[in-house]
Amino acid sequence: MKLAPVNNENSYNLALNRIFELAETAKENTAEYDELDILSTLVEAYENKEHPIEADPIEVIKLKLAYKGLTQKDLEGVIASKGYISKLLNYEKPLTLPLIRLFQQHLGIKPVTLINPYPTGWQKEYNEFIKYIQHKWGNNFDTQIKNEQIKVKYLKNNFYLELRENHVRGCAGNKLFYEGGNLSKALKLAVKKQLLLKGFLSAMPKKVLANKLD
Repeated sequence: MKLAPVNNENSYNLALNRIFELAETAKENTAEYDELDILSTLVEAYENKEHPIEADPIEVIKLKLAYKGLTQKDLEGVIASKGYISKLLNYEKPLTLPLIRLFQQHLGIKPVTLINPYPTGWQKEYNEFIKYIQHKWGNNFDTQIKNEQIKVKYLKNNFYLELRENHVRGCAGNKLFYEGGNLSKALKLAVKKQLLLKGFLSAMPKKVLANKLD
């Protein structure tokens, strides 16, 4: 195992290529695994110093396609299958190391940009939901995200929603008033029980109200 400092673009690219190789073959408790761990640490330190980017990887891909005059169809069969590409660009599938490498080779996107974590599927929708209610209702709401669960609490009443993938729980104090897979229904019940403002539903985006978690 020969290691060198990662302190410029050349050593950075060499380290990245080696990481991609090791990621596919290295097993725990081996010298290769230790090398992968050390290289990852060195690359992360260099990226934090030289490439402090917090861009959305999917948006970066879309912008790169537009810049090059390409479409989603141009990625099909080259990067991944038609179905996977479609789900990837709609935040339903994650970026894997092999895919990141292919995007680097075919679109020239630096891996550091694509390695940034991003929400997928329901998590993205709920992140947008939370941002919206915080913007619309200000300090009336408190939100928490823990273990892939989003808890939205309306501070004026002892009311909260627990949102998980394919599941919603609506509570007023210790009493459960809704449990199921329909966010819109849970919100309507909360309004009916005077737990939320009457104008709450009319102010919510249609996308949110139409969202059925099942």
